[in-house]
Formats: sequence, structure tokens, C-alpha cells
Amino acid sequence: MNLQQLQDHVIKPALSHIGMYSPAAAQLVMGTGLQESGFCYIVQVGGPAVGPYQIEPRTFMDLMDRIVMPRDALRIPVNQMIASWPDPLSQLATNWMFSSAMCRIFYRGIPTPLPGFGDLTRMAEYWKNHYNTFKGKGRVEDFLRNAEPARQVRF
Repeated sequence: MNLQQLQDHVIKPALSHIGMYSPAAAQLVMGTGLQESGFCYIVQVGGPAVGPYQIEPRTFMDLMDRIVMPRDALRIPVNQMIASWPDPLSQLATNWMFSSAMCRIFYRGIPTPLPGFGDLTRMAEYWKNHYNTFKGKGRVEDFLRNAEPARQVRF
């Protein structure tokens, strides 16, 4: 996967479309994908999560119900990203712009501000505390190692 192309043609346009682009947000979304799936897995091995960001169905439904649907400013651009087929949950795996937007929306729902651009250590801690949580198997050091290639990307 060419990460610069992913940034330029998927992540940045998706986050811009929903009005949530910043270099720090794009770097965190990319780091999350590098950690969660390495941008290699469409579905979680042995689990329910789908897409490059490994979003679980219950998390997806919560994001849609609690954050996206009540807000015109999100509902309209998110709905514009969803194709008529297959169902939106399946599109988390196949529609990477939509999936990138949902990953960013997940982080938008956290009251703690995003870490600063380039601060992968704080991003790793942020990811662990909020995305993977204490229940998850992921570790801060895993995120740091897996997200290191994101340092070379122009955001």
C-alpha cells in the first residue's frame, strides 16, 4: 500500500468531506489503520470487526445513532459517501473513504483533544486509551512500530 496515495486519495478527501480534516487527524486515522489491519485485512481474523480500521458492528451502530444521524452537518456528507449497495456495515470493509470517515468520527466523539501532529507517542496512547481500550490486546509499542511509516507521509 502506498501510504502517500492513501493519504492523498482516500483519507484527506474523506475527512475533508465531513469537515474533520487536519494533519493530526489524518495522521491518527492512518496510524489507526496501520495498527488495526496494516491496511491488509478486510475483516478481523477471528472476530466481528470489519474494514481497515477494524470497526466492530456495535461500535458502528453506536456512531451512526449517537453522532452521525442527529447532526445534519454529519448525516448529509456521510450519507453521500454510502453507496446504494451493499449495506453500510459491509461498506466499512469495501468503501475506504466511508470507513476512514467513520474512524475519524469515532475519534471526534472523544472529549479529549487529539494529540498534535507528529506526536506518535501521544497518538499511540490516545489510540490505546480510546480506540483499543484496556480490554484490547493492542499495545502502545505496537502502534508506535506499526505507525512509523506514517512519519514519511505528507499530510
